[in-house]
Amino acid sequence: MGLESIAIVACSNGLKDTERHILESIVQTFTRMNVSCRISEFIFQRNTHFINEARQKAEEFNSFLLDSKIEALFDISGGDAANLILPYIDFRLFEKTKKPYFGISDNTVLLNAIVSMSSIPAYHYFIRNAVGQDQLNHLALMVMTDRRNEINFSYYFLEGHSVSGEVVGGNLRCFLKTSCTKYFPVLEGKILFLESLGGDPVRIASYLTQIKQMRIFDRIKALLLGTFTQIEEGNLCPGVDEMVCDLTREYSFPIVRTKCVGHSSDSKVLPLGVQVMFGEDSEI
Repeated sequence: MGLESIAIVACSNGLKDTERHILESIVQTFTRMNVSCRISEFIFQRNTHFINEARQKAEEFNSFLLDSKIEALFDISGGDAANLILPYIDFRLFEKTKKPYFGISDNTVLLNAIVSMSSIPAYHYFIRNAVGQDQLNHLALMVMTDRRNEINFSYYFLEGHSVSGEVVGGNLRCFLKTSCTKYFPVLEGKILFLESLGGDPVRIASYLTQIKQMRIFDRIKALLLGTFTQIEEGNLCPGVDEMVCDLTREYSFPIVRTKCVGHSSDSKVLPLGVQVMFGEDSEI
């Protein structure tokens, strides 16, 4: 069964006024799929007190969750501000309505808060990528139907051969923003997913070392690595595979690698907070 009505929100930094074409393109995409769109009042940046705006964003967000006509929420934002709204989100509404939320980047904080505070899935996916026929096909197949909880992308193993479990995580920098808070996900027995847009090898190594020093590697079942855009596009050394394998050499958990989930324009849906299975190396 497909979606008929969705809300487009911006829980992190709003778009610049020069980026109106992005919103227009997304609305056109959904319109072609016969899906109606409710647009947040906070899509674009405002010259307002950002703490007060966070409360207002959350109030609107909660109202979208309560609106029976809205079936899913898609976030088109990124930046730094997403954790400001966390105290004002009513996560009980997710448990009640079970509406899917899609976002990436700074909205990693909200994705994991949904999983940890409501125990329902959330989805690492950037609707701004829904351009081109391949992405439109993926949107129609994976996002707009109940197949969104499946793994439908290529991957291979750096360590191990198979693993199943719940996935948590997201953008590496933003994942660490909620550490030591109630919004940080339970990690015991989970598959930790990490990806990054920015970050040279030194910065990524620093974040990964922080994760190790937090003893997160002692608690997880497996590691799933997505794209690390700055390193990979710049062919920077050392690469992520080398860094991760070096930092985890004393552990025996599987390490899964994919180039299909992250900030790239062809990135696919990754469900968080739901049981998934990674078998032998997969080419899709």
